[in-house]
Amino acid sequence: MVMEPEPYVRLAWQEASMIPLPAAIPYIASGHQVVLNEKMDHNWCSSLVESHYEGTRTSVYAASLVKMVGVWVEVQLLVRDWASSSIARNLDSLQRLSHLARSIYEYEMSSGDLATSRSDRGMENTPMVLFISALYHQCQITLHSMIVPLFSGTNRGPTIDPEIVKQSAETVTQHAELFEALLAPYMYGKGDITLLPPFVGYGAFITGVVFLATEVSFQDKTSRRPIPGTLPESRRLSIVQGSLRLLNKLRFYWRALQLSVSTYF
Repeated sequence: MVMEPEPYVRLAWQEASMIPLPAAIPYIASGHQVVLNEKMDHNWCSSLVESHYEGTRTSVYAASLVKMVGVWVEVQLLVRDWASSSIARNLDSLQRLSHLARSIYEYEMSSGDLATSRSDRGMENTPMVLFISALYHQCQITLHSMIVPLFSGTNRGPTIDPEIVKQSAETVTQHAELFEALLAPYMYGKGDITLLPPFVGYGAFITGVVFLATEVSFQDKTSRRPIPGTLPESRRLSIVQGSLRLLNKLRFYWRALQLSVSTYF
C-alpha cells in the first residue's frame, strides 16, 4: 500500500486496463467453472466482459478490492503531487476521486453478498469486506483532509471557498465516525484482531488523529458550548482511547508498532 516503485504505481490504471478482474469460481456438476465478470478501463470505469449482462454479474470480493485499491493508488499520487498542481486542478481531482470511490463502494455494497457479509461464504470473506470498507473510508478521509487546515496542518490559501472547506471537514469527521463503527467490535468488543490487515490498523491510527485534532481544536476555543452535528467531548476522547488500545494490542503482531504507541498520540 505504498507508492513504490513509483513508475509502477503511476501507470497502475493503464497496466490493469482491460484485464479481467478476479473471477467467480462456482462449483458445477462437472467441477469448477471460472466465470469472468468485469474489467476496468484506463479511467478506472468498469465494463462487463463480453457475452455477460448486468443481470448475470456475480459479486466477487477480490474484484471489489482491486477496484478500491486502484482508487487508493490515485489518492496517494494526488497527495504526493498536490503542491506541484494548481488549486483548481487539485480540487477537480479531489472531487473526481471522491465520487469514484463512493460510486464503486455504493455499487459493490448494494450487490450480492457485500451488503450482508454473513452469507454462506460471508464468515470466510468478512476480513476482505472489512478491508474494502476501510479502504473506502480512508480514501475519503485522506482526500478531504487535504483542504482542511485542522487536518492537513497547512493553510491551502484563500482561493478555496470556505463552504467547500466546511463540507470537506464534515466529510472527514463523518468517515472517521464510520471507520470507528467499523472497528467497534475490535476496539471495544472481543473481535479477533489477528484478522485485521495492517492497513486497517493504519486507519485506526488516522481515525484517532482526526478525533484528537478535533478535540484539541474544541479545547482551544473560548466557548465550550456543543456545536450541533458534532460528537461530545467524552465521545471523541473515548474513540481516541479506543484507537490507542487497539494499536497497543496490535503491536504484539506488527514490528512497526513495537515502540509504545503512546508516543504517537
